[in-house]
Amino acid sequence: MERWKARFKVANFIVEKPWKFSYDIRKVLYELVPNGDGTIIDIQFDSETSKPPLLQKAMSSILVTRIMGILTCVTGIEAKAQLLCLEPWR
Repeated sequence: MERWKARFKVANFIVEKPWKFSYDIRKVLYELVPNGDGTIIDIQFDSETSKPPLLQKAMSSILVTRIMGILTCVTGIEAKAQLLCLEPWR
């Protein structure tokens, strides 16, 4: 099992201060960080395979879609996330 980190940029959603939360299923950790006119979302998660990173890209997309759905529901702002990087987390 390998740990991965995906970083997304959300252009039209701003958090005022860093915010972290996690859940035990697959040991996923979310961190939202202010970034100028938007927000950076870092997601750490476990993956059973290390290569090719296609599976990790799909998993990170699923995870960011979940958090974006929650944020849209809470704030009423529909924002889109763009993947900036995906890499093994050491």
